[in-house]
Amino acid sequence: MNEQTLLDEIFARMKSEGFALGTEQYEICRKSLDFLGFSYKRSEELEYGAVVDCSTLTSQSHWEGALIGIPFVADNQRQAVSGKIIASVDKMIPGDVLVKYPSLDASPDKTWNHVGLYLGRDHSGEQWLIESTSKTGVRLAKVAEFNAQGGIKRFSLTTEVFSTDAARNALTLASMVPKFGRLGVRIKARKHHLRAYFISGCQNMDSIFLIFQLCSVGYPYLELLLIAFALPI
Repeated sequence: MNEQTLLDEIFARMKSEGFALGTEQYEICRKSLDFLGFSYKRSEELEYGAVVDCSTLTSQSHWEGALIGIPFVADNQRQAVSGKIIASVDKMIPGDVLVKYPSLDASPDKTWNHVGLYLGRDHSGEQWLIESTSKTGVRLAKVAEFNAQGGIKRFSLTTEVFSTDAARNALTLASMVPKFGRLGVRIKARKHHLRAYFISGCQNMDSIFLIFQLCSVGYPYLELLLIAFALPI
């Protein structure tokens, strides 16, 4: 089976299971496909060019697909309290994050963990994910071969479709926001432990709050401005 046929099967089944076009799950997975064929390069920020590491793949897909900010480092995704723990691969839904190792000590270099993004099942029921590895770059892989010893986390918040122009317009701006300008997005009112990042809270999650930190390219420590947008969904 070629790659496009496999993806067609996965996304057709995704829709049939209730994760329609415009849901967080569908959009996170669809956005991840933009990285197919990219080479692997470990980095703190998404770089220009066709390179991406495993945790940037998962975090960038969540951000650009659904405006969900998740940790940028693989082992932090494993530990994140903002992610719901999923008991087994049979309980996964599209967009869940699989973690390779249960701790850094269990990883080969004892320095980095590894994550993949769950896409769904093909017509035969086989489960598939997308990942970026140093040997292969970004590729589709079978969940059974990934062997998620470090657990599974769910960061998606709802299965409802983005229903307003404001929310859809916000998504078009997502790629312009650097990683460290996203902290606390779509989380109920609380203050981050990092300086200069404050969360605009909302009741009943009826708004999306984006926090943009505009930084001078040559002066990473110069915090120029924080702008908060409240966008009803």
